[in-house]
Amino acid sequence: MLAKPSTLLKKKRRPGFTLVEVSLAIAVAGISLFSVIGLLPTLLENDEKSGANSILPTLATQAVAEVKRKIAEDGLPVSLDTHLNEKTAPDYTFHFSADGLRTEKDDINTVFECNLSMSRMVPLASNATGLTLPDPGDHCLAARMIFHWPATSPPNPQRTKTFHSTITDD
Repeated sequence: MLAKPSTLLKKKRRPGFTLVEVSLAIAVAGISLFSVIGLLPTLLENDEKSGANSILPTLATQAVAEVKRKIAEDGLPVSLDTHLNEKTAPDYTFHFSADGLRTEKDDINTVFECNLSMSRMVPLASNATGLTLPDPGDHCLAARMIFHWPATSPPNPQRTKTFHSTITDD
């Protein structure tokens, strides 16, 4: 007895993937992997900036507290006491580790550098509504803190952050 022609042409299909399906899956996985690897430097830089943005306000508070302590012990810097028209005081430089601890400039753990400068607060003649604002007085200083990291390299605009504060000597 002869087999029917239709059954002779039918091939048995085995379970599994074809070579074309496997090749296509590997190509999609490869493209996805290259995309993720391409984003890695950007993600690492953003992570570093995020870490710095979370610790820098604490470091700024420490720097202001140290300057307030120095003013309480020694009084205002000489240039602010004797030359009221001179707006800039001596700069203070502070160094911090990644954990927020004070370090010395040459310490291997130093990550952040803070340059703090002070000036007399200049009263504004009037604000947007036309009202005259009061003079803050000679006991108020404006502090500007410029942080940059890593401290061992020259300042880079992308790794620099500025904070402002008011310091009083009372």
